[in-house]
Amino acid sequence: MIENTIIQDIFRYKKPLSTIPIWFMRQAGRYLPEYREIRKKAGSFNSLCYNSDYAEEVTLQPIRRFDIDAAIIFSDILVIPNALGQNLTVTENIGVSLEPSIKDAKAIQKLESQNVSDCDNFLQPVYEAIAKVRQSLDKDKSLFGFCGAPFTISSYMIAGKPDKELSETCQFYYQNKKLFFQLIEILCSYCIRHLCNQIKAGADIVQIFESMGGMIPAKLIKECSINPIQKICDGVKKEYPHIPIILFAKGTASYFKEYIDNCNIDALSIDTQTDIALAVKNIPSDIVLQGNLDPFLLCVGNSKMLEEEVNYILHNCRNRAFIFNLGHGIIKHTNPIHVEETIKYVRLWSKNNGYNN
Repeated sequence: MIENTIIQDIFRYKKPLSTIPIWFMRQAGRYLPEYREIRKKAGSFNSLCYNSDYAEEVTLQPIRRFDIDAAIIFSDILVIPNALGQNLTVTENIGVSLEPSIKDAKAIQKLESQNVSDCDNFLQPVYEAIAKVRQSLDKDKSLFGFCGAPFTISSYMIAGKPDKELSETCQFYYQNKKLFFQLIEILCSYCIRHLCNQIKAGADIVQIFESMGGMIPAKLIKECSINPIQKICDGVKKEYPHIPIILFAKGTASYFKEYIDNCNIDALSIDTQTDIALAVKNIPSDIVLQGNLDPFLLCVGNSKMLEEEVNYILHNCRNRAFIFNLGHGIIKHTNPIHVEETIKYVRLWSKNNGYNN
């Protein structure tokens, strides 16, 4: 594990340091012209995602351009269902599909029959890319691995596509509760394995994405989201107790306390729907905060509004262990200049506001 990165120091000391660490969710992506060139060369998302040379290159692109404090491996939360036998297709301007979708006991049995080593081999290009990035990355930069939370992944697997209203996922749950939790258990074990394999390859921090968390019915949040994430965190910490785990559970501010109390997490990534001031007030100081600039504001790039919002976030987090980020991923139409300007402002703010010890 890399020991001397500013993000590692945030987790070690749990207080503001000389500068505010900064990286962005979806920082390697379509908003960068250099990414679009590699994407065109690769020919498809899968060819890009599962080619370790291509994945290394696009992972490093935002580091070269912006000199931010962390890289996050270019991959996808859906590589696990892809490794388990569902065909993953990402079509430009249309979206994601997973086929065949999970509809019955036979489909669950097929997942359970998968050979673990076959799945590891399928995902080996991801781990190779991490090893290559770690070798190329400066020692003062962190490298993130990640996975989707079981509920979020299951929603794609059941619907075969983004289930934005959870209509198909919830119907499956109520009609086939036993099968649903068999699927969740399968995903828990593979998420643990996938995160540990990424750490073994060179990731020094991992993040769990519960992107559909805010859509989960209140009475189901504990068993469908909190319990599985708890199991994943415990499994990863058993193997790698010193690796920080960040949870991004979008739309779940009402349950932050339950996540913190039950899951062995080190940080919460705060979404745009949550007021950062309330997060600071209500979340214990030993939990690192990350977030939560609106990606749409970053995309528009209104200098005055952007500066005001960045200032609001930094002012409220000035006495916290804090990592600057977005409340969700960078939008594809974002001008890279807006990203560069935001980074400059964050670093200037920290320089001028006493973060110099």
